[in-house]
Amino acid sequence: MPVLTLEDLHEEEGSLALSLPWEERRRRTREIASWIGRRLGLGTPEAVRAQAYRLSIPKLMGRRAVSKPADALRVGFYRAQETALALLRLDGAQGWPEFLRRALLRAFGASGASLRLHTLHAHPSQGLAFREALRKAKEEGVQAVLVLTPPMAWEDRNRLKALLLREGLPSQILNVPLREEERHRWENALLGLLAKAGLQVVALSGAYPAELAVGFDAGGRESFRFGGAACAVGGDGGHLLWTLPEAQAGERIPQEVVWDLLEETLWAFRRKAGRLPSRVLLLRDGRVPQDEFALALEALAREGIAYDLVSVRKSGGGGSTPCRGAWRTGFTSPWRTRPFFSLPSTGTSGARPDP
Repeated sequence: MPVLTLEDLHEEEGSLALSLPWEERRRRTREIASWIGRRLGLGTPEAVRAQAYRLSIPKLMGRRAVSKPADALRVGFYRAQETALALLRLDGAQGWPEFLRRALLRAFGASGASLRLHTLHAHPSQGLAFREALRKAKEEGVQAVLVLTPPMAWEDRNRLKALLLREGLPSQILNVPLREEERHRWENALLGLLAKAGLQVVALSGAYPAELAVGFDAGGRESFRFGGAACAVGGDGGHLLWTLPEAQAGERIPQEVVWDLLEETLWAFRRKAGRLPSRVLLLRDGRVPQDEFALALEALAREGIAYDLVSVRKSGGGGSTPCRGAWRTGFTSPWRTRPFFSLPSTGTSGARPDP
């Protein structure tokens, strides 16, 4: 079942723009599909049409209704508790930037919860002294670390994150220079930091589409990076688990690692709820290499756990991986009937298992 994505073509042709007007995209898609069909002796491919449907827009709740998660930093979090955060500065400066400190104190004040802010006075290059500083921070109740640093090589970045995790301290890395007017940058970083510290910043009002949501991420292709990470959230929107596997190369997460990450989150859910979830939402940041989730989906099927697999695409480029059943975009895959090539205009797709 050959499938091409815009990223694949971009790598081959170099000059292909990933953000094309719809009519241009449709024309070029047909040309490429026809060329492939002739080369493989498949004849002239036909477009598959299906009725799409629009998902309802979820209503977000912080301490009260919000239009976006960052608004919870002003109106208060959906669920908050006493929290301790630490700052690690690798840019030569000292102390919390005043606008970050002010934003955090305001958010916790609006949430009716207390906040303690710490500063790590050690550097990763100090080896054992740095490990000792992390240990003391953990003993003092620190739950997550914000790292302010100049841009780092991916290898150094992930080595630091792994070092912090070994001491039980998830981290959020934010590059400097950082200006107060760059609100979108630092608010997004603070939201990530708070989620890793175990706070429930926002919740969806109404029924949640799955009892467990697990987000997967992986590094790039040109350097040695940590090949996968998973963050699990329960049906109530509460943080359940964040985990990082051993280092590996590339942006593809091996099938075994995907399942190991998912299995760990399933057991965390079982310890909390006393049972396995009935439905799992799997969110993969970026392109989903073919068969990356094969082992995990087979295991879910054996356990009788329904699932949705969604590729979260932020770059604007389209792409797909074949599957059986209906896609969230309304596209129905003819997996069982004939080969197909898909270069959809949408950036997000997901699949349910067959009933």
